[in-house]
Amino acid sequence: MDIPRIFNITESAHRIHNPITPEKLATLGAALRLESGARVLDLGSGSGEMLCTWARDHGVIGTGIDMSALFTEQARRRAEELGVADHVTFIHGDAAGYVSDEKVSVAACVGATWIGGGVAGTIELLARSLRPGGIILIGEPFWRRLPPTEDVAKGCLAHSISDFVMLPELLASFDRLGCDRPTALGYLTLLWDFCGEIAPRGDIGKWSDAAIAQACDWRGDPSEFVLHLVGAGWLDEVKTGSDRLVVHDWPEHCEDWVRAKLKRSGQNFCECYHRNPNASPFRRRSDTVATPSLQRSDTEATTKPLSNPIQSNPIPTNPNLTGEELVGQMSLPE
Repeated sequence: MDIPRIFNITESAHRIHNPITPEKLATLGAALRLESGARVLDLGSGSGEMLCTWARDHGVIGTGIDMSALFTEQARRRAEELGVADHVTFIHGDAAGYVSDEKVSVAACVGATWIGGGVAGTIELLARSLRPGGIILIGEPFWRRLPPTEDVAKGCLAHSISDFVMLPELLASFDRLGCDRPTALGYLTLLWDFCGEIAPRGDIGKWSDAAIAQACDWRGDPSEFVLHLVGAGWLDEVKTGSDRLVVHDWPEHCEDWVRAKLKRSGQNFCECYHRNPNASPFRRRSDTVATPSLQRSDTEATTKPLSNPIQSNPIPTNPNLTGEELVGQMSLPE
């Protein structure tokens, strides 16, 4: 059993077999709030970078399944390199249909939902290994712009246009599976998308707490939500200047299109990102500040829609809107 030989040749030097950086893998691990000893299952684990680094950084117990003998062996070597061979197990086998003997806290499939015949089938498969209250982690490609021809799609390493859908269609599929938008995308992703579109310099604090909460589809108390984001280290409070709040390490986390947007408009990232780190402009979070859960209770989920004191019109939530259309419907603060 093995994957087509072409992949073993072209990706043999890859530690990560998806279009994601080590920094984003680390951010994802932090966002999941992985605890030491938590069990993580990764179907289609490739060369094991996600499980190995999460075992090193968070102390998780991981099991990875991949049908590439080469990638499985590379994953085992990586575990030895990082000193986590006693925390992770890599199995050469078919991930399709694999169910863990012991229930896990996180069941993941990043970039390999073909094992379940698509997103819905893979979620159903992962759910069979998940403990009550656990997290299913899915990574699925989508078209940012629909290819005009099949040849263009093949140039994007897809077999055909029908391999993937646009983001609104992908979100609609999660809707049909009973997952709301924050569950499907994650609050951190929604926060970054909002910042990239509306505050590309990272100065998200020019918007009210209510605006930030509404952009992330949070329906509880806006100030409490922002407090949680600060407590989790996703936002930083600024001691000086008018920025108020900035996205943590935004220059390192933002997508290339955000940098291009800043360049076109002649702007740069907020000054606070460029200051001497020994004279940090960020407020220190008290050691007593907890990192509260962002899980919404039933009562929070049924509260009335948030109002936005900065602008008279609410933030449009239509996922079909482009960034330009979104901005066109909003009154930007000075």
